[in-house]
Amino acid sequence: ANFGKRLGFEPPSSRYRHELTAELAEASAKRAAAALDRVFAVVGLTERYALFYAQLEKLLPAAKGFWAREVDRRENAGPHSTSAILAALTPDTVSALNRTLLYEWIIYEAAVEVHDRRCAEHLGVAACRRG
Repeated sequence: ANFGKRLGFEPPSSRYRHELTAELAEASAKRAAAALDRVFAVVGLTERYALFYAQLEKLLPAAKGFWAREVDRRENAGPHSTSAILAALTPDTVSALNRTLLYEWIIYEAAVEVHDRRCAEHLGVAACRRG
């Protein structure tokens, strides 16, 4: 798109300009969730970060120590703990926030399922229980 702007092209006319219906949002979330299983060999979860890298190491052998260095690297660490923030919120607030993330939860739940299955395939069930 940026390249086209530099050459003077008009922006695409196919931009979505209507209210996103719940049906379309849900269908899109379900398609995205299905794609996780169909397209990705590994699905990483923030809360199981080390297992993501263990799977990468198993599937993508690299120079000695490469993956260990990568798992220790934190390029986008935030100043606040998500756990601490969630603990400070009332249960009603957390519920209200989760309702706004309805479609994201569909994708996340599928990601957990695919992660757990792939992890067991790549590393064995016992290794994945630890993570």
